[in-house]
Amino acid sequence: MELHFVGEDEVPRPPEETRFRWVKAEPYPDGRRVRIEFEVSPFQRRPDIEIAVQDAAGAPVAGTSIIESVEARMGVTLHLRGSGPGPYRASLTLSYPDLGPRDERELTFEIE
Repeated sequence: MELHFVGEDEVPRPPEETRFRWVKAEPYPDGRRVRIEFEVSPFQRRPDIEIAVQDAAGAPVAGTSIIESVEARMGVTLHLRGSGPGPYRASLTLSYPDLGPRDERELTFEIE
């Protein structure tokens, strides 16, 4: 018999304990796209992920929804509508339909 042990931080968590581990934004050199990457803690139920990007004035310029994510680590490329130079803000929300938001993260990035 072979036993495999995993660290406590690798045990799948119930929805109440599922969180983002990290998030990051990498603008493309063309100034019109951004790659948003993130990792979620191991989960028992597949979470929904909402991503919204706003320009410096607070106007929405990109967004996407991931319904019942099957992967803990993901990356998406978003096209920025009407983009120009300046700071942008990305908001990520991890949620479940029956529980609402479980974790939220915001990060800023610069388009030159």
